[in-house]
Amino acid sequence: WSSDVCSSDLAGGAKLAVFALTAGIVAPVAEELLFRGLLLRALRRRVTVVVAVGVQAIVFALVHPLLSPTLGDFAVVPALFALAVVSGVLAVRRGDISASIFLHVGFNLITVLLALTGR
Repeated sequence: WSSDVCSSDLAGGAKLAVFALTAGIVAPVAEELLFRGLLLRALRRRVTVVVAVGVQAIVFALVHPLLSPTLGDFAVVPALFALAVVSGVLAVRRGDISASIFLHVGFNLITVLLALTGR
């Protein structure tokens, strides 16, 4: 093995680790703060809980494919909508977003693992 191969493998591994950390942990925490922390709370002051949970779920689900609008990206909207509804209900019932953060982290980590293994 040459040193070029080893350093290339290390760089690839580091990039993969950063991707997994960002997609699996950083993004879910930031998104929960935005969608369940800010948006859901703001909506709850103006509309019923059911409408607030529904609206934040729709916004959450549709924002993701807007960042990369291909047909495949829109295929995940139902799963994202379901995740956002469950996260919204958890946030409302518990009065905080800790459970929705853990749920979202788990969802994203599973997604990252499936993407990395090609399944």
